[in-house]
Amino acid sequence: MTTTVPKRGLDITIVGGGLGGAISARVLRTHHNVTILERTPHAVEFGAALLIGPSTMQYLDKLGLDRSKIGCVGMDFVRIWTKEEILVHDHALNWEKDYGDKWLSNNRADLRNEFLRLATAPSAELGVEGNPAKIVFGAEVAAVDTQTGKLTLKNGDVYESDLVIGADGINSIVRPFVVDEPVAVNPPKPSGTSAFRFVIPAKEAMEIYPHLPGPNQPSLGIMVAADGSQRSLAFYPFRDFTMFNFIMLVPDNLLKDPVSGSKNELRSAEDVLVYFHDFPEGIKAILRLATNIRLWQIRHQDPLPTYVKGRVMLVGDAAHAMTPTQSQGANQAIEDAEGLELLNNDAVDRDSLNAVLQQWERVRRPRASIVQDLSSGVLSSHDITTVYKHAPFYWSYPGIVKSLELLDKGELITYAG
Repeated sequence: MTTTVPKRGLDITIVGGGLGGAISARVLRTHHNVTILERTPHAVEFGAALLIGPSTMQYLDKLGLDRSKIGCVGMDFVRIWTKEEILVHDHALNWEKDYGDKWLSNNRADLRNEFLRLATAPSAELGVEGNPAKIVFGAEVAAVDTQTGKLTLKNGDVYESDLVIGADGINSIVRPFVVDEPVAVNPPKPSGTSAFRFVIPAKEAMEIYPHLPGPNQPSLGIMVAADGSQRSLAFYPFRDFTMFNFIMLVPDNLLKDPVSGSKNELRSAEDVLVYFHDFPEGIKAILRLATNIRLWQIRHQDPLPTYVKGRVMLVGDAAHAMTPTQSQGANQAIEDAEGLELLNNDAVDRDSLNAVLQQWERVRRPRASIVQDLSSGVLSSHDITTVYKHAPFYWSYPGIVKSLELLDKGELITYAG
């Protein structure tokens, strides 16, 4: 007599192996069969550093994140100077006391590698049940059937899925299959501002410019032109204080050679100095030492009318691309992943799946849409201090289950005042 072994969980295909896709795979691997389709031929992560907030970091800890592999640095202060080096704002962050952890800087590539480890490492290594997620590199998606979950690659390969998760970023291939409106097909819009980004060893930078924050007072530093030009720069340490991340913002209408689309383009120090020639000599000296300076046009997507259609859902930048002015892009992608805990229930099957996705969207879409608007608003208001003025809204998020309970009672905070 042959015994039939019941299939374990759902077959889930995640399009995109970046931060949002990898951490979603970690959440789902304990109960489901997860495959990540990554279009690049190997794990390549662009970008320098990013900031993760208290509630988000605490959730990552629960998933087994090894902070020692990332070299997080906690920010204790936000300090703003004019280009004449006049300190105009000095704010102590008490987030460890208020929200249970600090505002932590992380190297983007290190964080992505750690997320991939959590998604694909042997279950025994992580102390979890289920099977590791599989990752397929060089997999470019051509079409998605939202009703059946059938996904077709450009090379003709087909994946049959109970659920497809589009985690393929701001230029998402999956998004137009979910949203039947022009907003989904059109590329995300320019914000009017572009950013020069680079990293530099902390030792060299601090020798050149002693105003940079030292290990005894790790800070997010901001310097503004304060002359109506809306030029500014931000800097903070990461990787156990061995590196500094620099972001230099310039309005698009000032750029002599703007970047096209949402690409990263290499630029020289001389290119950047044109726009920051009147900033302190120490800043200009750091610029002259910098290599691999990238110019990136900051873009954003208008809030979408839905993140879910049939057997397909969107997470991260594919769902809610936003400007980086509130340091919320990665945080919101991780919150999306936390919401997928709703699927880790034995009662969820192929037939009941969509009802669960609708519950996920009840919380995630309104919240992420608010964060999109808040982030875009900073570029128009130039009020950088809003990043901690809205801290209660950002870092008191109670997670998907509690949020649904509060939503049913009409008590969920849906506006950051």
